[in-house]
Amino acid sequence: MSKYWELIETLESLKHVMEDLVEVAQREQRHLIAFEPEALQSCNSERAELLDRQQELEVSIRAQMVRARNELGLEESEAPTLRKLARTISGKTQETLEERCTCIEALAGTLREL
Repeated sequence: MSKYWELIETLESLKHVMEDLVEVAQREQRHLIAFEPEALQSCNSERAELLDRQQELEVSIRAQMVRARNELGLEESEAPTLRKLARTISGKTQETLEERCTCIEALAGTLREL
């Protein structure tokens, strides 16, 4: 198992939260169009909880990135983003981290569009 398993698992959790955010945003749009205020309020509450969880995960990811950079002997300027940090790691771990980054970036794009 990779020594970066915690980072990989946290990214996976973030991916799931973002997938849930996309689903909630899509439901919100349907409720807006149908003018269903009670259902819309439920979506708003769910979205707020998901955004809190997203923020917690992002804080954790930043801390794990600092640990990984320290373990690799890198300065922040050498790997300021998760994608650049992943490029400094070899093998399956690099591939897994890059896959998570790609998924999260795609979900962020979907959320922007919604």
